[in-house]
Amino acid sequence: AREFAFYGFLPREKKDLREKPIQIAEGVKVAILHESPYRIIDLTRMVAETLPGPEMTVCCDLTKMHEKTLRGKPEEVLKALEANEKTEKGEYCVVLDLHQTQMPEKTETMGEETLESRLIEAMKTGATLREAQEKLAGQGVKKNAVKQAALTLKRLMQDA
Repeated sequence: AREFAFYGFLPREKKDLREKPIQIAEGVKVAILHESPYRIIDLTRMVAETLPGPEMTVCCDLTKMHEKTLRGKPEEVLKALEANEKTEKGEYCVVLDLHQTQMPEKTETMGEETLESRLIEAMKTGATLREAQEKLAGQGVKKNAVKQAALTLKRLMQDA
């Protein structure tokens, strides 16, 4: 893996934004990003949800009079951003230190779990089929694939 890379602005789509931190962590040890004030909280939340153990530095308005820098684990930085009423002002530079980030090994068994089985597992916790679909879509699974799996389940239930 390379030591560092500059990525500029990350994708706008939630699914793409969810995948990008993982791709970054697999390729470099330090990543430098730009982010808009309207998307900084979403980016920080995605990093907290998808990457195990990075350190994060978020700088707002570098070289200006009201320069602000936050450092820590993504969860800590997220709390500070959410608590600041002026978060949606200024431009952000984000540095991800991925030296301590241990990405899980990809295994073949991960692909064996079908979307239908994932929908059923979500429904076992009391969710409706629609809620289970929304949960999978929120985890980055393509909406069309989730809908197809739900239709397959509906057909199976009707035939039973």
